[in-house]
Amino acid sequence: MTVKKLTIKNFRNIKSMTLCPHDKYNLIYGKNAQGKTSVLEALWMLSGCKSFRASKEVSAVNHGAEMFELEMECFDERDYTVSFKSDGVCRDIFINKVKSDKQTLFDSFKCILFTPADVELIRGSPEKRRDFIDLCNSQLFSGYSKTVRELRKLLKQRNTAIRQINFGNGSSEVLASFNAGYAYACVQTVLRRGDYIQSLDKLAGRVYNEISGGSERLRIEYVPSRTAYSPELKTAAGNTAACEELYAYLCSPAARRDELNAGYTVVGPHKDDIRITVDGFSSREFASQGQQKSAALSLKLAQAYICRKMNNARPVVLLDDVMGELDSFRRNVVYNIVRDMQVFITSCNRDAFKHSELMKEFEIGAGDILSG
Repeated sequence: MTVKKLTIKNFRNIKSMTLCPHDKYNLIYGKNAQGKTSVLEALWMLSGCKSFRASKEVSAVNHGAEMFELEMECFDERDYTVSFKSDGVCRDIFINKVKSDKQTLFDSFKCILFTPADVELIRGSPEKRRDFIDLCNSQLFSGYSKTVRELRKLLKQRNTAIRQINFGNGSSEVLASFNAGYAYACVQTVLRRGDYIQSLDKLAGRVYNEISGGSERLRIEYVPSRTAYSPELKTAAGNTAACEELYAYLCSPAARRDELNAGYTVVGPHKDDIRITVDGFSSREFASQGQQKSAALSLKLAQAYICRKMNNARPVVLLDDVMGELDSFRRNVVYNIVRDMQVFITSCNRDAFKHSELMKEFEIGAGDILSG
């Protein structure tokens, strides 16, 4: 995937902007609060993902405007265009002038995003890590998004049924009716998460080893709440056995007692965690700030590499205000890993980068391109 042209209108502080990027490296530089990150946010939203800066699209509409408009011309074995318009309530998405939706956009355009906030993958809550693994899997397997949506729907239905029983207006039969579907969705989620984390452990470990100069070892381990990940889950017999075991537990008096006491579903992928260690010690509790940043960067670079190899297509890499903090050795590690991908970099410090014919530079000021 290569972005050939990006047009942004009435998005954040950008009234109107058009970029024709290089197919390798693109440096977007300028002072703070000028619109650099908004360019990456526009690309991210054109990939079918939610904004990484706000939960509501309406906040992205430029003050005084009715809607924002994003348009991208791409090449991925063929030329095509994507347009995305939204007023924060209603949105119109078109691919090659044919009306589409965010899921199709997500399946078509692969982006890897790294921002300073991604250090929360290391020091934040288990939910941050679960969401990251689910996003990675959804980029690789179109059916996984559906599995996650079904899992969340069934979890919500089970929790509602549990609360209704506690309030005296529910029934055990209604709760039990969700158990088979919930058990199946749980096992498929554990299988996909476990497979991905095994790959991530190997690749992120190699990246971190390079970044640390071979002095430290990063490990990533899946910690499911109940159903253990194992290669047997990939077989029909092993998968069926795991579903039956979880279903039997959910139907047991012990599970009902625990869930009614807690007031919600107590087992499932929503309780999983991903343990990340440096030299055997929890990176969340014992790693330095520098080690945590390096670990987060390693996860994201490994994500880009896995996406590249498994999809047999180049993801577009978005690096928001992170490269300027790295020394030249670590920047070269990053460049080596993403060397066959299109990369967009934002920074306040233009002089921190080597300037070459493989990098196009855009100076941004007051939501407009000053040079480039």
